[in-house]
Amino acid sequence: MSERQSEEPPAPTPASPTTPTAPLIPNSVRKGVIGFLAILALVGFVFIYALVFYLTLEPLNDQNATPPEGLDDPQVLSVSTGLTGLVGGVVAVALAQQQSEEQQGGQNNRNRGNWFTRRKLVSWFFDLDAKGKLATLYVLVYLLSGIAAALVWIIAGPETPNTVQALASVALGLLIPIVRAYFIPTE
Repeated sequence: MSERQSEEPPAPTPASPTTPTAPLIPNSVRKGVIGFLAILALVGFVFIYALVFYLTLEPLNDQNATPPEGLDDPQVLSVSTGLTGLVGGVVAVALAQQQSEEQQGGQNNRNRGNWFTRRKLVSWFFDLDAKGKLATLYVLVYLLSGIAAALVWIIAGPETPNTVQALASVALGLLIPIVRAYFIPTE
């Protein structure tokens, strides 16, 4: 045999960490699935707390009724606090992000003066991209749900389920540093 024939073909080398590999699913599908899961998490959060608020406050109309026992089940508490942590985490990240000077400059030119009167809030919302709209909805839903949980806790008193108390406490815990940062900026 000749020297050339006796050589074996080189073994394929495994992909190095720097070699880009083709994605398993297209980027548009990945973004769509993540967006769907983000919407599903927000809807689940709203649904579970609307149900818990209703089941907590409804017996107050009937003086002899008490809230259903299942509201303090560990499964309900785990799911509700998990969703609270997820939504609260998104809110914390969304509110902590700093805009670049280019973004701030464009907005300052557009929104001079009182933006509540100069430019309607609704039109501002629709100027956002899909991710910005969803993040804004997360912030609004979380803040309103946290305030509602605190009010339900005050109204229902000792009959308030742990799920409502947990949301009120966690929301208040997140609101304190947000408000503090507004009045005492770190820059």
